[in-house]
Amino acid sequence: MINLDMKFLRDVGLGDIPKESSHKILDNYYRELQTRVGEIIMTGMSDEQLDEFDIFIKKNAPAMKKWYAQHEPDYQDSQYYRELKEKNPTKSETWLMSDVGCKLWLDRNRPDHAEVVHQVFETMRAELLDAVPRLREACQLMDQDSTQP
Repeated sequence: MINLDMKFLRDVGLGDIPKESSHKILDNYYRELQTRVGEIIMTGMSDEQLDEFDIFIKKNAPAMKKWYAQHEPDYQDSQYYRELKEKNPTKSETWLMSDVGCKLWLDRNRPDHAEVVHQVFETMRAELLDAVPRLREACQLMDQDSTQP
């Protein structure tokens, strides 16, 4: 499992940058990871498949309920659902349905999705390692700007 957190930043040499910068780097990294993985996974998908996956991305509750009724009526009994709910007790049922639905849909339509995520993550990690000196410099400049009147 991939964890984008402070441990990840420490592992790539960015554990001591300002908290605000670390959040920005992690947010940008996560968005870029999603974009790159999405581009690979969606290549070759039919319009019907893309539309079906889109109901989970857009958190379309009525459409998700219909999909679950047809494909995974017992999704709430799955270990993934229970663990996700336990780790995110304040999240809505719609959010849970969306997250679980994305995973279940990908398991059915792109069983290689975990490997794709891993490969993209490793590529991006290498790019980040190359960028560490520039990122540290940028963080120092931002920190200096914020402390000057």
